[in-house]
Amino acid sequence: VPVNNRLSPPEVVALLQDSGARVLFVEPEFLPGILAERAALPGLETIVTRTGEAGTREYAGLLQPGAGGPAPFATAGDDLCMIRYSGGTTGKPKGIMHSHAALVAIALSVVREYGLTAEDRFLHVAHLSPGQNFGWPALIATETLRVMMENIDPVGVLQARQRAPTHPAAW
Repeated sequence: VPVNNRLSPPEVVALLQDSGARVLFVEPEFLPGILAERAALPGLETIVTRTGEAGTREYAGLLQPGAGGPAPFATAGDDLCMIRYSGGTTGKPKGIMHSHAALVAIALSVVREYGLTAEDRFLHVAHLSPGQNFGWPALIATETLRVMMENIDPVGVLQARQRAPTHPAAW
């Protein structure tokens, strides 16, 4: 369940409750808000951060052999891969289910339409909205370098494009 990083902790809690998420990957700066709402998430078994703050698991540690991470499992194309939530512009955000096959098809379409290659640079200047999760697999699969900006800054965008020209389809 990708979560928009501009949501408030209670809004994040609502999505996690609705989806039944058992594991949450969170950046350290958002952890205090999540921990403040922890009691409202009895089904949340594990919180993972890059740095392994108290009460969380460190991401790199989960990748180590024998770390007690989730066991590999088989999936089929029709299996649920992701629940993406709408922005809630017409009321409560709605969970939209996507299969593995659908995400692969979208990623292949993005690669084909934009002609992405490992030589491309992709400048991302907006927040990580759930809709953009469709493009990320294509960027990862083609080893396209992703340049992230935390805030929308017109001068910073121009400077970044001058330092390293980026793909014209940058979000």
